[in-house]
Amino acid sequence: MRSASHLPRFRTAVAACAVAVGMALTVAACGSGGGGDKGAIKGSSGNGGSSKSASPSAAPSQQAGAPTIKLPADFKLDYTGWTATGNATKDAVLKDVQGYIASMSAARAYHDVKNGPYLYYTDLQATADARDEIKRFETTDGGATITGTDRYYKNDVALVSASIASVSYCEDQNKAYSKVIKTGKVLRTPQTTKDYVFTNLQVQKSTNGVWKTVKVTYNPGAVQCQ
Repeated sequence: MRSASHLPRFRTAVAACAVAVGMALTVAACGSGGGGDKGAIKGSSGNGGSSKSASPSAAPSQQAGAPTIKLPADFKLDYTGWTATGNATKDAVLKDVQGYIASMSAARAYHDVKNGPYLYYTDLQATADARDEIKRFETTDGGATITGTDRYYKNDVALVSASIASVSYCEDQNKAYSKVIKTGKVLRTPQTTKDYVFTNLQVQKSTNGVWKTVKVTYNPGAVQCQ
């Protein structure tokens, strides 16, 4: 998300890194994951189905037991260029990853540490990172939320085992901004190549069947996302 210089971006950059998942996979990336009217998203904010690219305005699917995710009316998740695989397991993983993406947007918007939907879609380090993200937005100018359009595309998923997967995708933050809650001021910055972010998730299937994000790495300014 683009923001004023005094407001951290969606995530805090760290040195280049490599995350090993089990014995069969190494995920290379850089970084760590890491008010107003509301629009409701039931379960995931994405859609499954065929391998066709998802429409930015497609109706979200509903997952039994998943939390209802509310986002500001002036903020939208755009999945133009996000594709399903046609494989039932992989598409189930992607569905919960879209739930994770939506839950993190809700975390930035509403700062609900104790009961936020991010708790349903994260575990381990990803949960701790989400709480850090909430704290950053809570403490910026007395509280910041999100506005604009955040686009996700060029997704890929690899199954490592029956309960572990790796998911990667691109994010275009050029039209996504932070906004001061008290004043409504949108914190805009010029577009840069760093607004194109390549993200890699380590995902594990929980006992109740949810593919939870447990670790996030990302690379702002990724060439493959531009």
